[in-house]
Amino acid sequence: MLATNIPKYTQNELVALINERKINLTNEGYDDLATAIEGNFIFDKKLFLQCAEILDIDKKEIFDVESISDVSFRGTGSEKDIKNIIKLFEIMVQQSKLRGNINV
Repeated sequence: MLATNIPKYTQNELVALINERKINLTNEGYDDLATAIEGNFIFDKKLFLQCAEILDIDKKEIFDVESISDVSFRGTGSEKDIKNIIKLFEIMVQQSKLRGNINV
């Protein structure tokens, strides 16, 4: 099983969390962050730290890395649902291979 390290909080996830909370960044004094989000710029360390401050995430945690393998996520779905989805995906791959698709 192959594992990969990914950021615990991606830029897209942080932007989604900010948008979900309907935070007006300009009114809160985060003009640089508002400009970066609007312009779809890549965040630097300063902007990640501003996101941590806004979202009340520990400043060390914002740079944590997670190791993922088959399934790794932070979500609200039940474990049973996840297992069913994995099983469905396995069946779909098997069916595709049975039909001769070797690029699965």
